[in-house]
Amino acid sequence: MLSCSTSTCCVIWWQGVTGKAWKKNNEGIKAGVDAPDFTLTGIDGQKVTLSDFRGKYVLLDFWGSWCGPCREANKFMVPLYEKYKDRENFAMISLALDRDDAAWRKAVKEDGLTWYQVNMYETPQGPESVNVLYGINLYPSQILVSPDGKILIRQGGYNPEKDPVGLRLKSLLGE
Repeated sequence: MLSCSTSTCCVIWWQGVTGKAWKKNNEGIKAGVDAPDFTLTGIDGQKVTLSDFRGKYVLLDFWGSWCGPCREANKFMVPLYEKYKDRENFAMISLALDRDDAAWRKAVKEDGLTWYQVNMYETPQGPESVNVLYGINLYPSQILVSPDGKILIRQGGYNPEKDPVGLRLKSLLGE
């Protein structure tokens, strides 16, 4: 079930076995734990594997083309990416949850998202899906992963006035 009742996030409610897996993962995905590895196909057809980015700070941005607050947050993700994109120790991966591949591709183009883009809808559905492995039910959500693969910070929803992920990146990478 999907609800976009606030201006800062959309909420997905998981049910049954998937709901139980989500609840367990939601409680376990926090600072200091290993980020679950994944391999997904990028918008360009190439495989994108999180562990291939070891040695870099990786910003994971969970979003969907159907999510108004996500599309609004993209306006802030673009300059954040532009600020750090030339750093050798930084990468960004947006993980969309879109059934409509054409709508996803259109949103990526319209919003000017030039970093790694993957659609999680290709993964196994249910408890094995990447968004459930990460305990994601708020869209947008961001998770910052350290160069050694540990979660540094997790943020659900997006408020440009209070951006702990952006502040952490600034403290780690400077201006």
